[in-house]
Amino acid sequence: MNATQEGVTKSKFRDERLDTFRGFAMIWVVFNHCLFWMGFFHGSIFKTYLLIGTQLFFVIAGASNGMASKKPLLKFYLIRFKRILFPYWFYAALCLIITFLVSSPSTDISEAIANWFLYFNPWPCKPNILMWALWFVPVYLLVMAIFPFLRSYYEHFLTSLLRFAPFVIFATLLVLLQCKIIPFSGNMMHFSKQLVSYGFFTYLGLFFTSFMQLKKYQIRNAILIVLSCAAIVVVSILFFDVSPSMQKNKFPSTFIFLAFSVGLLCILYIFSNYIIRAVNFCKRNSVFAWMYAQYTKHGLTIFLFHPLVFLLLIKIPRSIFEGYNEWLVFTIITILAITLSSCVGYLFAWVEKLAQISLRKK
Repeated sequence: MNATQEGVTKSKFRDERLDTFRGFAMIWVVFNHCLFWMGFFHGSIFKTYLLIGTQLFFVIAGASNGMASKKPLLKFYLIRFKRILFPYWFYAALCLIITFLVSSPSTDISEAIANWFLYFNPWPCKPNILMWALWFVPVYLLVMAIFPFLRSYYEHFLTSLLRFAPFVIFATLLVLLQCKIIPFSGNMMHFSKQLVSYGFFTYLGLFFTSFMQLKKYQIRNAILIVLSCAAIVVVSILFFDVSPSMQKNKFPSTFIFLAFSVGLLCILYIFSNYIIRAVNFCKRNSVFAWMYAQYTKHGLTIFLFHPLVFLLLIKIPRSIFEGYNEWLVFTIITILAITLSSCVGYLFAWVEKLAQISLRKK
């Protein structure tokens, strides 16, 4: 089996490479949260150039949904929204319970519940680390709302250059929003930017199968895109007063963050076969294989519940590591976070079954 076929199943709608990248993306998110949530290398701009996990998530979402059998619009919405909302609501209830146990909030509990469950605006909980990753939920729902139309467009223009038009449209909309030519403000502006940015990455996922042929001209084009994106970022930072921190460009997404993300995704694409081979080599170890399986099969659960791991890790007295090199401490914490998060995925995997509850009476 050659390199481009490595990891491909015989199933029409299943590609094991996609599972490998799904696990890789979730582990990378945990890695990034170790950097930012645990306060390592405080003030470093360079660590913000490692923010690629959620963009890769949306690429994978586009690819996996694009490979799935097509469903009627309402059925698609029901399945997708149940899959994200039911586990989210369970996690939201858990966060509210923890909050009311550890503090005496003045906010009315009914208001708190409405904010969490209806408006996707998590009412400040204690500790607030529990809600730092939940920005993902409303953005994912918005992207899934437009996905059937993106897929229909892609399939209609499958053999035409017009299939690339949505990339230009999304990028243009992001620029118009950023320049305030489109007169949105507040939450409307925030979520519009996030929708067009992550809609871009989701649409990119529809090209997964064709891109993963890894032909020479595709690699060459990817290298050119990396150089172009790097030039856009550098010029913007040097001459247009753009923040060099990708963290500040991420919430909400800016055009610079989009260019940065495309470049970084292209780098991952160029080395994709090496990533797959490295993961498969590590999976020869049974412990690593079990952990990686949790990230692959229960990525959503880990994404929602892994803040519980960091809630535990931040309780570790820093005095234990006093005098040790920061890189060593970061490595230890990261290994603990990745290991414990896989266990959390296994422990709460049953929550995903809530999405299988039928809303119809039999």
